[in-house]
Amino acid sequence: MAKTAGNIHHGETTFSALGSNLQYNNLCIAENEEALPEGWKPFHVLMGHKSEDSVLTVLMGWNFVNCSGSVVEHYAPQLLISDFMRVLAATGAATIIMDPSVANLLKNSQGFQTKAALAEWLSQNAEVPAGTYWANSIASGMMGPLGKQSLEPYASWRKVSNDTLIKHFPNPQNIRTIVVGGSTASVWFVTDFMPGRGVSIDAWR
Repeated sequence: MAKTAGNIHHGETTFSALGSNLQYNNLCIAENEEALPEGWKPFHVLMGHKSEDSVLTVLMGWNFVNCSGSVVEHYAPQLLISDFMRVLAATGAATIIMDPSVANLLKNSQGFQTKAALAEWLSQNAEVPAGTYWANSIASGMMGPLGKQSLEPYASWRKVSNDTLIKHFPNPQNIRTIVVGGSTASVWFVTDFMPGRGVSIDAWR
């Protein structure tokens, strides 16, 4: 996928010193719609498709971070997720991939009635020092020019001190959740994957 859609060719368009499986492979997942908590709509529905549609969506990004262990009862999962989102200091987009057990804990124990409610909370609570944000070459290369053009919030972020905490996911609509897996382990990933529109594949059957 990276070679086809991203024009990734070693020594020609990419010069990475360290390899990554995502540079020549891809990650294929299917949302476990039957295991979604009540009120949590499927990913493709939130992207504008009908619930009965079978949809293929291509997401592109740079990073994904493993939760490094199951969630624990004494520390709310949304706090762990926001902690890990600090390392995604780049484009302001995030796709969270989680087991149904995590989704149910967020809904039933933490009160997130919808995916949108979780996205809103993460948008308001995920923070990173401005210096860390701008030290990321993706952020400085892509968002730095926007700040120089006086576009907000990047213009303001360029003016604050390095240790000032900024909310680097200002638009909750750019934070998405996909529920996958079989409820065998309360694990999740945070990624900076950004989705395309998605296409119905029903006609291909």
